[in-house]
Amino acid sequence: MSLKPEPNDEKVAIPVTFDVRGKTLQLKISKIYISLAILIVTFIAWLVIMIISASNDFRVLASIIAFLVVPTICRFGIIGEHKFRNNFERLQEHNYYYTYDLFWNIYDTQTVGEGVTAFLHTSGTVSIFVALDKDVIVGKQEFDSFDHYEAISDAYNRLAKKEMNCTHIDYMDTVGEDPRLEGLYATAEKSKSEDLKNIMLDMLDYMQWDMSGSFSSYDVYCFTAKLRPDRLFEEIQPVIQLLLQGNFIRARYLDRNDIRKLVDTVLNIPDFSVTRTCDSLFSSRRTNYLKVIWTETNNQREVVNKTRKELAEEARIANSVAEARKHNKKNRKNASNKAIDLFEDEEEPAKTSDEVNLFDD
Repeated sequence: MSLKPEPNDEKVAIPVTFDVRGKTLQLKISKIYISLAILIVTFIAWLVIMIISASNDFRVLASIIAFLVVPTICRFGIIGEHKFRNNFERLQEHNYYYTYDLFWNIYDTQTVGEGVTAFLHTSGTVSIFVALDKDVIVGKQEFDSFDHYEAISDAYNRLAKKEMNCTHIDYMDTVGEDPRLEGLYATAEKSKSEDLKNIMLDMLDYMQWDMSGSFSSYDVYCFTAKLRPDRLFEEIQPVIQLLLQGNFIRARYLDRNDIRKLVDTVLNIPDFSVTRTCDSLFSSRRTNYLKVIWTETNNQREVVNKTRKELAEEARIANSVAEARKHNKKNRKNASNKAIDLFEDEEEPAKTSDEVNLFDD
């Protein structure tokens, strides 16, 4: 049976493949289990050697391997403890706020081709964002949908052969007027029947109104690879041509401003409400890493907790008061231990060599 499907096929053959480059959570958990298994086997082997071995040198060598070499390999070679430590240190540097480069890893841009923007990542990879404008689905052939997904699968196969990654960003956005409807309006205007033309124009008007509220007329693909920016631009040209064989009209490259608009749409930033989010967050008692300083309702501010600066100042004053009390208590104790004798005779001052006794023989 051929792996390539045909129209009206009821069965699809899918080859069994393994992605050795996967970095999913399941793979990380598997590494932990593998490390635990290695440590357990090493400990058992160490116990056996300690029991049956008569050589002290061999026992010392086995102990070094079991308690120093093997744990180090598991920590840094298999689990990758240094990566987690580096990420934790970066979070500490930014006061536990995730910076944008932890997600996008973009540190610079470079222009390639005819005004195409390539994004450079700290991981050594380069990415190019491409927007593909969708075509209409009115008046298409019976197997047009099959041809569309067949073209996408051919493009994915070429990406896999070239060892390039592709991310499809699918979202719904408000686009206003859809340019694809212009051709349909022109076709409706050419109708010889006035009634049919009016019906088609009404349908298109409603379609345009409905699509302007919650429809995106293009899909975005992000192509990423460890190549030079100009080389990546050349490699994705055949891929884009394969995608255009599907239900797409044209391809556009996104620049910095387009990426900014894309992020606003994907993260729903225009509809994001700080007030509603804070009210929802602070109303729940599940938040133990945030502390509300003050809240404001109807221009009336209510202080809930004190800031770090205020708490530090209060701690400093409290420490000063405690030190002063301790010092005064010590002085009162010394004064009470000192006895005063009111009837003690004053000692005569010692004679100096300068004094002269006139009655001395």
